[in-house]
Amino acid sequence: MRSIDAESDRPLRTLIHRLAAAPISIAILWPVFLMLGGYLLWRYWGVEHVGRRFENVAMENIEVTPPPPHIRSDIVDRVYEDTAMNGLSLMDPAAASKVAHAFSMHPWVRRVSSVRKLAGGKLDVRVQYRTPVAMARVYRAEYLDDERHFLPIDDEGVLLPSDDFPRSEIPNFLHIEIPGADSNSRPGSAFGDPRVEAAAQLAAFLAPHRENQAIERISTIPEDRFRSGRVRLVIYDRLEREIVWGSPPGEELPGEATASVKLQRLLSMKSREGASVQPATVRLD
Repeated sequence: MRSIDAESDRPLRTLIHRLAAAPISIAILWPVFLMLGGYLLWRYWGVEHVGRRFENVAMENIEVTPPPPHIRSDIVDRVYEDTAMNGLSLMDPAAASKVAHAFSMHPWVRRVSSVRKLAGGKLDVRVQYRTPVAMARVYRAEYLDDERHFLPIDDEGVLLPSDDFPRSEIPNFLHIEIPGADSNSRPGSAFGDPRVEAAAQLAAFLAPHRENQAIERISTIPEDRFRSGRVRLVIYDRLEREIVWGSPPGEELPGEATASVKLQRLLSMKSREGASVQPATVRLD
């Protein structure tokens, strides 16, 4: 009686012993039972408790590198809406690369460093943002009385979203004023004028010294004064002195002073208002 009672207390163990002692034809069915059980488990429990969590990327689950103060728009919201990311499944093997591509298309994003899947269906997106270095003037009749005649650009001459810059902030930036310059590009694309893009390189190079040297704007030497086909830059300070810089940084002609030498010459100049009489034109090249 004890053995019978013991077996009744352990029905699962008894079942396993009986199956183990069953003919080999029944043992072959074990994998089938396991596969069927796994399917039913996923079908009635896994889909609801696990699959649903990763079925779609939720906007609130996307964590992105905190943007700097000059970016006032919501990067995640814009990317999520523009790229229909709500239809992307985290179970997709290419989900990380698709998210990286979506963020790389935003005009404020210079490059995407990494995308990581975290617990709970979260995404961690690390990006490098673009930094505005100047406002480029657009010479177009309909813009002359409109703040749109100045467009923000970064050091590569890439247009940035104008909506993030109130009109009151335009004077706070170095201006690039090259007669005839115009652009039909969209934010996130190059301005489209090599003269403006060369000036943007110089604006970024001079950015740390702009305030001390009272630099106001950058332009180019007119073609009738220099006919080499190369871009030659000139800067103007608060005293309205014309300071001939020459070639963009890193693109100097043979025999031309390097950008670092020109900068030292610029820093040695007196630029304070009310200083002693200064020449109208100064050459750094």
